[in-house]
Amino acid sequence: SIAGTVDIDLVARQSVVRRYLAVGTIAWSGFFVTDIVAARVNDTPLEYLLSLRAVGAALGLMLYVLSRLRPFTRGQLRLFESVLNPLAALFVSLAAVGCGGLASPLALGVAIVTMMRSFLPSPWTRALPSALASALLFPVVLLGWSLFAPALRAQLDDRVQLWTFVQNSLFLLCAGVLAASGSHLLWSAKEQLQDARKLGSYRLVARIGSGGMGVVWLA
Repeated sequence: SIAGTVDIDLVARQSVVRRYLAVGTIAWSGFFVTDIVAARVNDTPLEYLLSLRAVGAALGLMLYVLSRLRPFTRGQLRLFESVLNPLAALFVSLAAVGCGGLASPLALGVAIVTMMRSFLPSPWTRALPSALASALLFPVVLLGWSLFAPALRAQLDDRVQLWTFVQNSLFLLCAGVLAASGSHLLWSAKEQLQDARKLGSYRLVARIGSGGMGVVWLA
């Protein structure tokens, strides 16, 4: 066996985050189709929606490139896990202001962003605050905007739109809890797999080869 100084856990987290950035940025960019539909249905300036989409895509691409050039440290990874999904939820919530307001169907977009948190393995103590922050940004942004926008404030007096808003907010909170649970389950499964690969004071890292005398592992 070979004893190395490489932090295998850190390398694994860096790899997961890098793939998450790649898939998330591609998916985020692909949803520009919904911006076209939302602009047409709600008579919202398409330029406004596409600018939010472009900023989010540029941010994701920049982080991905940085992760390739210089792997994130533990502190940077923790910061990333905490703020990326809430930031994406903020962009979608800002788009919802002009696309239906309190009753905006873009609440579904915030739900998707929130559920994406489940793909990042983390203990629930780290996953839950991030997932709930993503979910709560929709009601917080819309209610905050209503203080300055008469049209949104008028929606609060409409019983149907108000209760649609409340219902959407409750669904988002449930999505946040589910996302944190999924993240914790992935993290727990990874920890169990690592424990199963321990052999005395060594941990099996990768299979190197096999032959008539047995299997050789990097440890």
